[in-house]
Amino acid sequence: MPVRDPRLEIGGKVTAKACHVVHLSECARRYGANKHTKRLVGTVVDVMTTPVSLSTGRTSTLITAVYGFGEDLFKENTLNIRSVKAFVLPEMSLIEEVAAEALWAAEADFDAGNSMEEMVEAPVAEMVETLADIEPDTLVDTEPDTPVDTEPDSP
Repeated sequence: MPVRDPRLEIGGKVTAKACHVVHLSECARRYGANKHTKRLVGTVVDVMTTPVSLSTGRTSTLITAVYGFGEDLFKENTLNIRSVKAFVLPEMSLIEEVAAEALWAAEADFDAGNSMEEMVEAPVAEMVETLADIEPDTLVDTEPDTPVDTEPDSP
């Protein structure tokens, strides 16, 4: 049985670039430097196939989908099938592989840090006297005896 394109099924999950779904200025406000690369996930609502040329038999497929772009905001937009990709969840094996690589890199960094400690002697911190250890006679008053107003002056 042939695999059906999920982009052509109503209710299927698709992704499209945010700059194709909403205005570029809105993308820049929401996503900043990622305005041209951010992808939004949407749900297919309608699929239209229209003939472009009767002599060649060429057709154009348009996909209408509702895209969510955060904060419970949704936008319905019609895009050419060439601008829409099928949404694919990452496989667990891929996630586990990436996690294993990250763990291996972290362990290598940790091992390098341990070997650095063995080669270089760390400086020893000196103990500093606390305020309680200082005799009261050695404290210096920065202001001379000035009276403290208890009530502010009123005009």
